Amino acid sequence: MKFYRYEDVNYFEGLVRIHKRVLHLVRETPKGYWISANPNYKENTYSKLYRYRKRWISKTSRKRYAYPTQEEAMVSFVARKRRQVGIYQERLEQAEKAWRQGRAKLENMDGQRSDTNGRAPALRLY
Repeated sequence: MKFYRYEDVNYFEGLVRIHKRVLHLVRETPKGYWISANPNYKENTYSKLYRYRKRWISKTSRKRYAYPTQEEAMVSFVARKRRQVGIYQERLEQAEKAWRQGRAKLENMDGQRSDTNGRAPALRLY
């Protein structure tokens, strides 16, 4: 039995590609599956490597690491990326607010300091 997970990979100059990972069933339990990227998984020192370690996924959970069909895996990928976009948009809005506030405070400091003769005030490191 195979499981699938889609992941985005960022290359140089903003090039992004979607890669499909195929994971293989190691063992089935009553509540879930043990899966691994290595089709011939065996418990040994080599299997402890992060890339080939086994992972447990539930049969009933709403969100899983990998799915038994490619369609379910792509639906999960789209949902993860939609959530990621929302998180980064919120972070961008917060950073822009802080940037505007800092710029306004800097302009107020420039107006209060007439001894700078039009130059930017020296930075104070405290």
